[in-house]
Amino acid sequence: MDLSDHYAVLGLSKDATPGEIRQSYRTALLRVHPDKQGQTRQESDSAGVAIIQIQDAYRTLSDPGLRVEYDQFLKQGRGRVTLTKVAQRPANEISLDEFTEELSGGDGGSSRWVHPCRCGNQFVIVEEELEKGVHYIGCAGCSEMVWVGYEAVDVMSDDETGGPVNLS
Repeated sequence: MDLSDHYAVLGLSKDATPGEIRQSYRTALLRVHPDKQGQTRQESDSAGVAIIQIQDAYRTLSDPGLRVEYDQFLKQGRGRVTLTKVAQRPANEISLDEFTEELSGGDGGSSRWVHPCRCGNQFVIVEEELEKGVHYIGCAGCSEMVWVGYEAVDVMSDDETGGPVNLS
């Protein structure tokens, strides 16, 4: 399956009706939903990305205006769409300020931030992910995905005061 084409993601032809789009969307979600599959954590993470791609394909193809724009985009030969170019976010956006910071023990330990999920488990984002600009994260216990809102800040020591200097 070519996950760069919304029609391929949903298994549709270019002339699909709104009813066919809706049915294919539901079928595709059930096919990859981790709660229905009994998957491992790693498989669940990849299913979360697939779910986001399926949702994006459905949003685009079920909206007549967006579908026309997308079809024109395909006709112009620019039909390779990747998740990194998608401007839409999941329904839940949580500021990093709402997460609880936990410091790792030992020398040079990195920080991690946690936030409770409605399933009883938690969302976790670590310092290395923040440095890489990761915003989408999944719950450790279910298929819920959230967008973590934060701004990257470059910090270096100020020679005069010894304090940090914000370069943003």
